[in-house]
Amino acid sequence: MDISRFLPNEVIGIIADHLVSEVDLFHLGQTNRLFSQIAIPRLYRLAAKKPQGILHMASLQGQSGVSVDGFSLAFNAVRRNHIGVLDFIAQSRGEEPFNARQLSILARASCFYTTIHFNILRHLLNDFGASLDPQQLRECLRNAIHTRNIECVQLLLDKGADPSSVTDGRTPLELAVTRGNLDIINMLLEHGANMHNPSDGGLTLLHIAAQYGYVDVLKVLLNRGFDPPVTTAGVRTPLQLAICNERIAAACFLIQKTTNHGASMQTFLSAMHHGAAVTLAVLHLKAGVARDGLINTRDRVGRTVLFMAARQGLKPRIVQEFVNRGADPRIADHFGTTPIFAAARNGHIDVVRQLLVIEPGLIESTDNLYGGHSLLYWAQRSGNRQLVDLLREALRRAGLEDPKDVLGQSYIREDAHGRQWKRACDVCARRLPVGDIMKCEVCCGGHFFMCPECYCHGKCLDETHQVDDWTHCRACGDRANCGCNWVSNVE
Repeated sequence: MDISRFLPNEVIGIIADHLVSEVDLFHLGQTNRLFSQIAIPRLYRLAAKKPQGILHMASLQGQSGVSVDGFSLAFNAVRRNHIGVLDFIAQSRGEEPFNARQLSILARASCFYTTIHFNILRHLLNDFGASLDPQQLRECLRNAIHTRNIECVQLLLDKGADPSSVTDGRTPLELAVTRGNLDIINMLLEHGANMHNPSDGGLTLLHIAAQYGYVDVLKVLLNRGFDPPVTTAGVRTPLQLAICNERIAAACFLIQKTTNHGASMQTFLSAMHHGAAVTLAVLHLKAGVARDGLINTRDRVGRTVLFMAARQGLKPRIVQEFVNRGADPRIADHFGTTPIFAAARNGHIDVVRQLLVIEPGLIESTDNLYGGHSLLYWAQRSGNRQLVDLLREALRRAGLEDPKDVLGQSYIREDAHGRQWKRACDVCARRLPVGDIMKCEVCCGGHFFMCPECYCHGKCLDETHQVDDWTHCRACGDRANCGCNWVSNVE
């Protein structure tokens, strides 16, 4: 039955208006000629572009023409970078389209925090005669530096922006150094920016550049006569900031190119703790920090630089250099672990071999971790068959049998693939695994981490900490998108 014969066209139209799908309207139009005539206009309307812009705004007001009297139209044109629309509005408003205050507002709108429209800003300043007061210039200059817009920075400086002004506690030069933009830094310095004013936290520009690892910025500052201070109000040197943020290239540059760098055994230990490259270790030695027996200086967990070199698996020549300068391979950390055990637990066969050459008697040593174990036990757990063979050969040459803790045990392969973090467990010296770990919020200033096996044994620097001061952490294995905020990432 054809219901179109009984329903008024108005009712059919109301029904069609409730259809929001193009497919439904299309099928309705295919039913018969009447429905087709009703559906087609609605299909056009549904497929039309969403109304936007000045014409739509004018039509909503019932106007046949566009009114340009409202200042908001010009403001929106500037914010959306429509320079042609701005000129059209200005021409339509007469000889003086905007007053001084409006021009100032438009200029600021073109230099918004994260969006800089340089062409419109230049057009407003040069062609419309817009001006900005000192505070507005400071804000616009900050925004231009933040977005690394070199042309905009130059324009604002030419218009009188103060390169040494302070906005939100920071100078333009400080912000430029933080962003690492050499062109803007040089531009600010050429316009008289003061590079010796410390920040609110007592950091100088050299500290900031070192913290972010900007070697080129460090070169510029030193070439312009910046004299690096030894410390700041926070008792941190640029070298210390570079090291603790793992900016190895910047740390090497500071030791090589500055005389007041403040290198010491503390920075040496920190560098080794953060996985220093061989170059940085050698530079510390050349700087004389390890003289007079200082090379056996220990950190808060009792670790020496030789211990950390063994744990990282640095080249045997570095291990030998440390020993030549007086490093003692028998010094154990707080948990009774010596350098050779730190190397064996991580499967570093070359370091173990070198230490056995230096002191063959180490083959008989045992540790104090988990009740005490031999080197061969840890070599088996490391998953390195060659290391196991090396130690068995060393035992044979020394006329010794296999230790009791490995008797009757087959080759053990630990989940070495799961221990991917560059940072090591602060108890057993093995790499931390991806997954659940434990952190003591008190030991080492809250930077004491334990792998699952160690925190199950209740180990940190103080037995009273485990109840109230231990917290779980989740270390993910995604190097590119890691949200763990750790300094050391997964290799």
